[in-house]
Amino acid sequence: MYEQLPRDLEAAGNAGEFYSPRTITEFMVRMINPRLSEKVLDLACGTGGFLSSSIEHIRT
Repeated sequence: MYEQLPRDLEAAGNAGEFYSPRTITEFMVRMINPRLSEKVLDLACGTGGFLSSSIEHIRT
């Protein structure tokens, strides 16, 4: 699985788009640990995965 995940992620970008799996965005948000008083910026917004994960993280 450790080797397959990067291959799958690399192949996802071949069509000119890239989708970050929800588990990865949630993990990254947990590591960054945004707080209510901080600003969150996702320059490659796409579907808003990082933004929605950040909102849920702050809510909890």
